[in-house]
Amino acid sequence: MRGLGIGRDTQGALYIAGQFTGELSVGDSHLSSKGGTDVFVAKLDSLGNPLWAKQAGFLFDDSCTGATVDRRGNFIFTGWFTGSALFDDQLLRAQGAQEIFIAKIGAESVMPPEIVMDPLDQAELIGGRAVFAVDSAGSLPLEYQWFFNGVALATATNSQWVVDRVGQLDQGDYQVLIRNEAGSVSSRVARLSIAYTPTIVNGPLSQQAPPGAEVSLDVEAQGTAPLRYQWQFNANDLIGATDRLLTMTNVVVGQTGSYRVRVVNDYGSVTSAAVNVYVQALLSIEVEGEGTVERSPDQPFYLPGDALRLTAVAARWFEFKGWSDGVSDRVRQVTIALTNQYRALFEATTPVEQLTLGGTRRIAPVGMPALIADGEFVTGGSVVRSNRSQITLLSSFENGWIFYTLDGSAPTVGAHLYEGPFAVGRTETIRAIGYDGLLILGWEMDPARVEIVAAFEVSARSAGGGKAEASPGMSLYASNSVAVLRAAADPGWTFLGWVGDATGSQEATLLRVTGPTCAEALFGTSLSGVSAGQGSVKREPELPWYRYGSEVKLWAKPGQGYRFAAWGDGIKGTNALLKLIVTNAEMSVTGLFVPLEPGEASLTVAVKGAGWVEQNPKGSHFAKGKRVRLKAKADPGQEFEGWFVDGQGVESEIEVITDRSKVIEARFTRKPRLEVAPCRGGFRPEGFRYSVVGDAGQTYGIMLSLDGQQWIQGPTATNAFGITTLIDPTARIPSKYYRGISAE
Repeated sequence: MRGLGIGRDTQGALYIAGQFTGELSVGDSHLSSKGGTDVFVAKLDSLGNPLWAKQAGFLFDDSCTGATVDRRGNFIFTGWFTGSALFDDQLLRAQGAQEIFIAKIGAESVMPPEIVMDPLDQAELIGGRAVFAVDSAGSLPLEYQWFFNGVALATATNSQWVVDRVGQLDQGDYQVLIRNEAGSVSSRVARLSIAYTPTIVNGPLSQQAPPGAEVSLDVEAQGTAPLRYQWQFNANDLIGATDRLLTMTNVVVGQTGSYRVRVVNDYGSVTSAAVNVYVQALLSIEVEGEGTVERSPDQPFYLPGDALRLTAVAARWFEFKGWSDGVSDRVRQVTIALTNQYRALFEATTPVEQLTLGGTRRIAPVGMPALIADGEFVTGGSVVRSNRSQITLLSSFENGWIFYTLDGSAPTVGAHLYEGPFAVGRTETIRAIGYDGLLILGWEMDPARVEIVAAFEVSARSAGGGKAEASPGMSLYASNSVAVLRAAADPGWTFLGWVGDATGSQEATLLRVTGPTCAEALFGTSLSGVSAGQGSVKREPELPWYRYGSEVKLWAKPGQGYRFAAWGDGIKGTNALLKLIVTNAEMSVTGLFVPLEPGEASLTVAVKGAGWVEQNPKGSHFAKGKRVRLKAKADPGQEFEGWFVDGQGVESEIEVITDRSKVIEARFTRKPRLEVAPCRGGFRPEGFRYSVVGDAGQTYGIMLSLDGQQWIQGPTATNAFGITTLIDPTARIPSKYYRGISAE
């Protein structure tokens, strides 16, 4: 016996194939060869115990050459036979003396599915075709079910799934479940993503550089990775230039040319637009003395072989003397080489001096006057000043003289003699001549026009609650220029609007300056009254917001059987009537109320309008039967109207008996107050401006009089912010009187 092939199935069973002569026993199986040698096949369990044995062959020699177990559990063996061979009940006959055979013994047990090769991740272009395939093993029949993002695909029941015309909605996870009667197995998740061909986001840019410099070209591309790059020079590939960044060091003129880059991935390619790299020739042009050299054509750089015309231009008081290389022509034609150096020579035609003041430089004949306007060196032309300008004239002549004119006429020794700095208050054209001490040598400076324009102060201010500013930040603004006024509220405050020379409620507003200008920004905040206990806190006036600096009265009204005890939130006092000036943002004032003791009565004093009440003795609760005197005091310009609620009458002073809890209300008029305040009053070119101050949102009337006796109805004003301004264009008369009244 001779074993020539062996295999093991997934259950661990062992298959052996070979050839034998004569007798062969394997466990309970006994085989006898029919010819010289026969083929045998034997099976052993996983522990090596014989299970069965079979033979194949016939009268002549037959042999086995190899064997294996496939992934479905079938045992396959091969060899050759002579003449004929019997496999179980199947007789094979050779076409010649010998013939090769391949035989299979089917699996004796059902094998569960097994994944041999999982489906692979794929990336496809929009409209492309994606194929997911699985290679599996196990006993037939095998059933397949493909899933997309965890959901079964109804028709996907084969070993592969094809996605035709791939779109955005096809992106996701694909997986297949394989099963037979012995079990099931799931493949790994394969991802389908959309592939993109390369696109250029930012292409390279043209550059120019001197020889020896470093030049870098960069490209930014996007597309499905990996991206591959190939730079080209004059449409030919550059060896080794396969990164997104192309860096060339120590560049030479021969690298001047066209560059582009081709970006490739597995799905396509794109080529950038061609750009140029210029390695410029070295060109040095210098001057000696005062003058310039003009180039034609005048361009940032030149390449070897370019034609260039150079023209030497002498400065004032100088003349051209030639070129340093011996060429005497003022205009010369040159051809650009790799390096180029040219120097033009200039020489003064008269003794000159250099004067530098405040960064301004002038070269002129010795002794020529220099004009300084408000500290600025003026070498000619014109300057603009606001309202006035201080003029200083200088000359380097020792013991020299300076004569000047202001009307643009030529200066002579009969003109104004300069004796020191002087001021000009209107536009003047100043001409001056400087002489040496002997009045022999003299030089006239270039005329200078000093233009005087009217300018005014612009003021933006705020009483509080925020900031106001004018921009640009200048001390004076030229007449008819525009200033920008900006208001910025502090935390907890709200910008209400402008008064003065600016109006409206825009935080930023434009104002044309035609005279001294002032605007005030008004800011407001909230104020609330909170009760602790049985009672309420009232405000007078009752408004949604209060302007910074305005006055508010608070009074505490107790509930039935209660009395006011004290104010909280850092406010000291036990009187139920309180006066506040609004300077803090978003204030909340708490009134504390407690039960009355037996035999006590509460007394609450309220105020409506512009006035106050003095109480003697002070307090908010008293023993029953106590006598308390109340005195009403109107604010300046206001009137007391009377007592109301539990008190009646118009006498300013009354006595109240606290036989029970009472609420006494004093009422006063609400006449507006007229002011002439900074930013809000005074004579203006357009008339007399005054401010109307009163309760926010109220409408007031203005009465006018020439003698203070006879009054007529004037304008009305709605006081949106608590302050508004009015202008009377007829106020420039010997006298005029104004009085504010309520328009109700």
